[in-house]
Amino acid sequence: MVMMLEFAKWTPFVLAFLLYAGKESFASSFTPIDNYLVACGSSNSINFKGRTFIPDSEHPNLQITANTSMTITSKLTVPSPLYQSARLFSGNASYLFKIQQHGRHWIRLYFHPFPDSNHNMNFASITVVTDSFVLLNNFTFKNYSDSHLFKEYAINITSDELPLTFIPHSNSLIFVNAIEVVSIPDELFPDQIVVAVNPSSFFEQLPKSALETVYRVNVGGAFLSNENDTLGRIWENDENYFHSTTTALNISTNPAAIMFPPAVTPYTAPPLVYATARAMGNASEGSYLSWVFTVDPNFQYFVRVHFCDIIIKSVYTVGFNLFINGAFAEKSLVLSYSVPYYTDFISHSSANTLKVSVSLGTKADMLNAIMNGLEIMKIIKHLDGFSSIQSFHSSIPGKKKKSVSVDHDPNSLQRTERSGKLGVIIGFSVTVLTFLVLLGLSFCYLKARRLKKKSAITFEFLRQFTFHEIQQATNDFDPNLLIGEGGFGKVYKGTLENGKTVAIKVANPESRQGLNEFHNEIELLSGLRHQNLVSLGSFGYVDPEYFRTKYLTKKSDVYSFGVVLIEVICGKPALDDARPTQQMNLALWALSCHGKGTFYEMMDPYLIGKVNMDSMKKVSELAWKCLEERRVNRPPMGYVLCELEEALHLELASQVLNHSVTHANVENRFTDDIENVA
Repeated sequence: MVMMLEFAKWTPFVLAFLLYAGKESFASSFTPIDNYLVACGSSNSINFKGRTFIPDSEHPNLQITANTSMTITSKLTVPSPLYQSARLFSGNASYLFKIQQHGRHWIRLYFHPFPDSNHNMNFASITVVTDSFVLLNNFTFKNYSDSHLFKEYAINITSDELPLTFIPHSNSLIFVNAIEVVSIPDELFPDQIVVAVNPSSFFEQLPKSALETVYRVNVGGAFLSNENDTLGRIWENDENYFHSTTTALNISTNPAAIMFPPAVTPYTAPPLVYATARAMGNASEGSYLSWVFTVDPNFQYFVRVHFCDIIIKSVYTVGFNLFINGAFAEKSLVLSYSVPYYTDFISHSSANTLKVSVSLGTKADMLNAIMNGLEIMKIIKHLDGFSSIQSFHSSIPGKKKKSVSVDHDPNSLQRTERSGKLGVIIGFSVTVLTFLVLLGLSFCYLKARRLKKKSAITFEFLRQFTFHEIQQATNDFDPNLLIGEGGFGKVYKGTLENGKTVAIKVANPESRQGLNEFHNEIELLSGLRHQNLVSLGSFGYVDPEYFRTKYLTKKSDVYSFGVVLIEVICGKPALDDARPTQQMNLALWALSCHGKGTFYEMMDPYLIGKVNMDSMKKVSELAWKCLEERRVNRPPMGYVLCELEEALHLELASQVLNHSVTHANVENRFTDDIENVA
C-alpha cells in the first residue's frame, strides 16, 4: 500500500519526464571552451554518464607539480567510477590548468578514501586553494558521515592559468579522485549588484566572489542527475527540507510546454525543473510553504529561487509573497502561465539554518503559492585579507626548487634538479621584474593623484550643504514638497536661504540601486546642467522587464527612449499623479489607446497642422517598436537613429514642398490679376 502511494505521488512527474525524453532538446547543448574532465591517478579514460574523464597523466594542457606523488586504485565497490582511482601526495601539490576563456568556471572536486588502502586516507587533512580563494580548509573524513565528498564551486577566472593547490596538514597525506574545470555561460550569474535581505542592502562584490554550491533542489520533482542538465548540475529532491502549514500538492506539466522568455534559458535551470512544483492544496490566509536548510552560520549566501506557474492554464494570474529567513524578498510576485522566472538575493545567516518560504499574495486573480526550484550557494570572499594568506601562498609548490613531471606511466615520477645557472637567471629576472612592478605602481599612484586632483578642481566650484541646511530647505522633508520618486529614492522641492529653488534627492537604503551609483549620479548631474537633459534607469521610463529580471540592458535604454518619443508626441510628462489612475503612466496609457485605435486623441494639438503627418506616423510607429514589452522585440539604437533620420527627411521634404506650392499659388494669383486688369 505504501509503495502504491509513493508511486501515485510521483506518477505526474514520471509522465512529464517520459514526455520530455521523447522530445528533442529544448536548446542546443552548451559547448564549454574550457572543459577539463580529469580522472586523477587513473590509467584509463572513464566514460561516466555521457562524459569522458581523461587520466591526469595524459591531459595535454594540464601540468602537475609536486614533491612526491603516487597513484592508487580500489577493488571494492565505489559510489561511482570516478572514485575508483586517486592520486596521493605526501606534500604540497598543484594542478595547473591552461585557461582559454576568462569568466566563470565550474570547479568540481571528488574525494573518496579507500577503506582497503594502506595509507589511512580517512585521516588525510585536505586544504585546496586557488590564487584567490580557499575552497576547502582542513577537511578530514574521520568526522564525516558520508563515504565520499563532492564539492562544486563557481569561480570567476581572469587569468590564462588556474592553479589548484592541495595542501596537507600535520604531515598527513592528501589525495583527490577527480577534478572538473569547465566554462560557464556568461549569463548564468549576474555581474551587477544583487539585492541583499537580512538586513536590506546591496551586494556589489559578486563578480569578485567565489560561490560554493550548498543546495540545489528540484522542488516537487525527482532527483535530476547531470545527464538531465546541459551544464552538468545535480538537482536533489526537496523532500528532506520541506515544511508546510497547509496541505501541499506536487504538480507537473509537460516540459515541452515551458516557454522560456529571453531573460531565462534552459541554462538557468532545465525544463524539468520548471515543469514540476509544489503548490498549496488548501490556500488560506496565513498559510506558508517553507523549506529549511542547515548552513554554516555567519556567512552570506547567494539564493536563487525558480518559479513557473503550472497550476492551471487560464487567463488568471497567480500572485504570492517570497520570504528569506522571515524577511520580505518579493511582495505580491505575479507569474504568467508556463513562463519561467527566477530571482536572486543575498542573505546573511546568523544561525545555522536558512529558511525560504512562500505565502499568499494580494495582487492576483488566483490565490495560491508555488515554487519550482531553489539554489543556495555560500559566498567565498577573495583571499585578500584571509588571516593566513601568507601561509597558504608560501606553501605553493611552484615556489620550491624541486618539481615533478608526470609521464604516461602514472607510477613513474621524474625529479629534475634545477641547475645553479638557471637559478641565477631566475633570480636576476625576478629582481628586474620586481623593479618594473614598483616602477609601474609608482606611475599608477602618481596618475591617480593627478586624476583625483583634477576631479577635485572640476567640482570645487560646487557648494556642499549640511544636513541641517537641507532640512531647512525642504521644511524637514515636508511630504507636500515631494515632486517625484526615482530608482534611488525620493526627490523634494527645496528653497535655499537666498530664495533659489532646487531639487533635493534623498538616497533610499532599500533601493535596488547601489550607493556608489547614487553618488556617481549626484556628481554627474551636479556638473551637467541643461534645460533639455532628461533622466531615464526613474519610474515612468523603466524597462518593464527590469521588474522581472532585475537587470538593465541596452534594450532598456531603447524602451526609455520610446517613452521620450511619446512625451514629445503627446506633450505630456511620463508620470503625472494628477491624471486618472489609468492614465498616470503615459507609456501604458498610450499603448492602451494605440490598441484601441484612439491614440490620435492623445496627440499634442499644437502639432496638428504644423508637422507632416507622414513624419509623425513614422515617429509614432517607431515609439511602438521601442515600447515592446519583450526586449528581444525592440530594435537596436542604430535602427532607431535611422528611422528618426528618415522621419526628419520626410519633415524637411514636406516643408520644401509646402514652400514651393505656396510660391506657385502666389504666382498664379499674380497672373490672374494681370489678366483681369487686361
